[in-house]
Amino acid sequence: MRKLFYLLAGLACCLLLSPRLIAQNPTITGTITDASGNAVGGASIVVQPAGKGTTSDADGKFTLTIPPAPG
Repeated sequence: MRKLFYLLAGLACCLLLSPRLIAQNPTITGTITDASGNAVGGASIVVQPAGKGTTSDADGKFTLTIPPAPG
């Protein structure tokens, strides 16, 4: 009986948590530099075709969360 309880509890957890795991939006972080290795502040970073974007800070660093794919 105890094994059945643990099995059902594990199955319930998987069913409840799976949409949250699938729906995670990945985050990209990085640093934009020029050919000499100098940071490029104010550079535009855009994800196509979503059109979601951001700009780098004065040190060339950026963080961008990617939206889920449509469909």
